[in-house]
Amino acid sequence: RPLEKSLTSSHAHCAYVIVHQQRGKQCAACSTLLGDIGYYECASKNWICEACVAQVVTQIRFWEKLSAPHWLASYFPSPIVHKGIMFKNVAILFQASKFTTAQRFIEFSREDSAEKAFNKARSLQREVRSDWADIKVQVMVLCQYLKFSQNRQLGAWLLATNDIRLVECSDKFWGEGCGDGPNKLGRVLQEVRKLLKDGAIPKDLVAIRRF
Repeated sequence: RPLEKSLTSSHAHCAYVIVHQQRGKQCAACSTLLGDIGYYECASKNWICEACVAQVVTQIRFWEKLSAPHWLASYFPSPIVHKGIMFKNVAILFQASKFTTAQRFIEFSREDSAEKAFNKARSLQREVRSDWADIKVQVMVLCQYLKFSQNRQLGAWLLATNDIRLVECSDKFWGEGCGDGPNKLGRVLQEVRKLLKDGAIPKDLVAIRRF
């Protein structure tokens, strides 16, 4: 596959996310069998598992919109409860957060895919809260914090990345795009990782819960 082939191009000390079932492969560091949710292909060692990746590389590069999203991606299926309402993943909750009415919030919770939630939000552009551009990164921090604090296994995997750099590759705002993007999502994930490690919710994150 062209995409999978491109993932093997080399960044020094870099792990590329691979998401598909390939039973029988082993982690080059610990010999654990791979092929469940995700694992990595590296230049320095061949296949690396979630637990060992931080021992081998200095950054992880992932794609938000792969057909089978990696657990770092906002599209990854991970139930999140906010304001007593369950959303199927971060991306749907993020789109719902563009609106201020309870009706819209509930409507978005019924969407079963990020793509449908995105299209719905686009069709309601006139209703998007006026300060969205100013708060959207803070809202993403909250959404990602809820994802990784409410899903124990995902939180453990995020903490296992230690202090290595997380890079979303595809989007020109949330990722690096063609190489010069601000990688906002990667930075958000690194911030959430620190929040989980410190075991505290900062005041500004508590305040944004009111949106």
